[in-house]
Amino acid sequence: MKQNLALELQDVSLRYYSESSRRSLKGLLINRAKRIESRKKIPFELSDFNLQIMRGELVGIVGRNGSGKSTLLRIISGVFSPNSGQVIRHGQIAPIIDIGTGMHPDLTCRQNIYLSNSYFGRSQSETDKYFEDIVNWSQIGEFLDEPFHSLSTGTQTRLAFAIATSQTPDLLLVDEVMSVGDLQFQDRSKKRIAGIVDNGAALLVVSHDLDYLQRTVSRMLWIEKGKLKMDGSTEKVLSQYRRSFVSD
Repeated sequence: MKQNLALELQDVSLRYYSESSRRSLKGLLINRAKRIESRKKIPFELSDFNLQIMRGELVGIVGRNGSGKSTLLRIISGVFSPNSGQVIRHGQIAPIIDIGTGMHPDLTCRQNIYLSNSYFGRSQSETDKYFEDIVNWSQIGEFLDEPFHSLSTGTQTRLAFAIATSQTPDLLLVDEVMSVGDLQFQDRSKKRIAGIVDNGAALLVVSHDLDYLQRTVSRMLWIEKGKLKMDGSTEKVLSQYRRSFVSD
């Protein structure tokens, strides 16, 4: 069974204080440097999280704002380090979480394609192989030798997404990418993700688009206040999750 695992989380916990549960580690360090008292901030805790994702498995994550969905993906991708527990990654993980992660604003798009791919653990020869696909999908040909910061937000998003999805990883992490960009980008990104999944990647996706999740994933995780409230079939979890809004 172990050889079929894409990811294991064993008793993973993370606690920090923040004005927002989505604050970055950089923000936390700045606050610490300024000696802002943690007791004045909102505590956030992801506690005793256990999870296994199998290769090729399609898993969605739902939960209300601030429940810990994005924090969980950041722990899995290595952006956040847990206070305790183990994150065991089997194979390559491609996170589409913070668009622009691994990019340098002052480098050209061409240079950033290589830089960002190295962030994902890909060699220069691997990047060479997929370079044309990245350029074509992101539609940045005319901006290839322009600095990344000069691009519009939409173009930056297309390039970052094209890089992250240029190869088939063992596990693809997606955080609300369907909610950014215009409708054309959202449609193209969904099709690109579907192609990666068809090639055998496991998928762990956070989305508030419940209809999309119902069409796409077979398993669902419901996170509430940093804890795994429910783990089961998409139909069963979504039914209970929708019902929770009616009972409020």
